[in-house]
Parts: sequence; C-alpha cells; structure tokens
Amino acid sequence: MDNINDVFAEYQGIYQKILDSFYPAKNSTGFPERNLSVNLSKAYEKVAEVKGQKSISWFELQFGERNNSHVDSVIINLSTNELLVVEAKRFSNPALKMKEVSKDIERIHSLVAELKTEDRIEMDKIKKCYGIVLADVWTETDIKKQILKSYKAAQKNPQDKESFINLYFPDLKLLNLQYDVRDISEIENYYLLSFLWEILL
Repeated sequence: MDNINDVFAEYQGIYQKILDSFYPAKNSTGFPERNLSVNLSKAYEKVAEVKGQKSISWFELQFGERNNSHVDSVIINLSTNELLVVEAKRFSNPALKMKEVSKDIERIHSLVAELKTEDRIEMDKIKKCYGIVLADVWTETDIKKQILKSYKAAQKNPQDKESFINLYFPDLKLLNLQYDVRDISEIENYYLLSFLWEILL
C-alpha cells in the first residue's frame, strides 16, 4: 500500500493530540478498542484527502449467513480502488486476545469472500484489498513486552522467526505482510501495534 507509512504516522499523531489534551480512561481500564479503528479511518481519510483522493469508512460491517458476524471497519479508497478490512484488538488479556487474532484474520477473509458474491461493494472495481489488525499494548508485564518485541522484530523483517505471526501463529501464511509500531510518548510504555497483508481477489 503506497501511503501506509503516511497513514500510520497520521494515526500516531491523532493519538498524541488526544492524549496530550486529556486522559480518556479511568483508573487502569485502558481504552476501548473501537478507538483504534475509528482513529485509523480518520488518519486514512485525511492522508487520502491531502493526496486528492476520495475515501469512505464504515464501522461494524455485518456479514455471514445469518448476518451475525461483523468486522470493526472497512475503508474504501474510491480513487485508487483500494479496500481495507480492519479489526482491532486490545492486548489487555494477552492469553485470551492472542487466540482472537487468528479468528479476526479468518473473519476478514470470510467477509472479503462474501463481498465478492454480493453487490454491497463493487468488488469488480477493487484493484487491491488488504486486511489490517490494529492493537494497543501497555508493556507492564513480560508477555506484553514479548508481544512488543515480536512486532519490532517483524517491522525490521516480517519473515523473522521471532516476528509476531511467525512466533504465535506459525501456520498462518499472509501475503506481503507488513508491521508498524508506534510509541505514544504521552503515556509511558504505551504502543500502537499494527500489521497488514494483501488479500488476493
């Protein structure tokens, strides 16, 4: 994705601006994961606009045989015909949340497969499709420090054996995998973590 570094830089900037002005959580409850997908869509749309492109976002997009599944958001760039399918995750309870990551990836692929059989999105116009899993983490425990370390290793080399997917989900094969790590300096030990991959259409 051509503009992904600009998008993640803007995404980081949105968090820094918010957290420089106020702290939205009470005690140690953390931040609702919806903010990850909302702020990424804001970042994407702003970067697209600067580049003279048109984009749109939708949250909680439903799908499935009984319409009982959803993904956190979709972003469509109407100028470049790019589709992003986004899931968000808080690593607040790593043992539980790590299991959910593989389900998130499966859900993203299931939605794309379903969209290809419908007319909600003109999939014949889509040239590129990407899955994105967003996360945040406070590195106050060893397992959370290890998660951050695995993302940093992956950012340097997505194929590193210590990278997040290879370490925790070695059977998953994702195409053109990219990682991003953003240190939010306004809060000690708080990081935004992301990975994305291409979905063939």
